[in-house]
Amino acid sequence: MPSIASTLKLSIRETITLNNNKYDSFVTSEISNINEISKRIVTVPTTVQNIVQVSGSIGPGAYITEDVKYIRITNLDDSNHVDLTFRNFHNDEFALKLDKGQTFLYPGLATGGVSSSMVAKDASAVDTELSMGSLTNIVAQASGSAVDIEMVVASS
Repeated sequence: MPSIASTLKLSIRETITLNNNKYDSFVTSEISNINEISKRIVTVPTTVQNIVQVSGSIGPGAYITEDVKYIRITNLDDSNHVDLTFRNFHNDEFALKLDKGQTFLYPGLATGGVSSSMVAKDASAVDTELSMGSLTNIVAQASGSAVDIEMVVASS
C-alpha cells in the first residue's frame, strides 16, 4: 500500500541579543505532498564518498530527480568539519565546508524537485551563459578523522 502524502513543516529560529537589543527571527515554511522520507546517520571517512545519488530512474540508493523536494545534512561531530560537493549533470559543482554542529539545507523545487536546480561557474570564465542543471550527486569527505552526519531526504 503506497504511503499517504503529508506536509513537511520546517522551522528556523535565530535568537540573539546585542547591546540589549533583540535580533530574533523565526521563519517557517511547508512542503506539501511528501510521501517518502529517508533519514539516516552516516559515518563519512577521510576519503571521498558518494552520500546522495539522484537520477531520472529508480536504482539502488538513488532518489528520483523530480521527486526530491528537500535535503538536510547536519554535521554531528564536535571537532571536525566535512567537505560537501554538489554536482549536476553538466559536471558543474560547488563545494562547502560544513563545520562541527552546522546544518546545510538544499531545497528542491515545488515542481521539478532538484531538476535544473543548480549551476556553478568560475568567476574568471569567459563564457557568461549559465545553464541550470539537475543535481546528480553529493559527495562528502571528512577532515582530520571520520565524521558522523545526519541526512534527511524528503520526496514526493
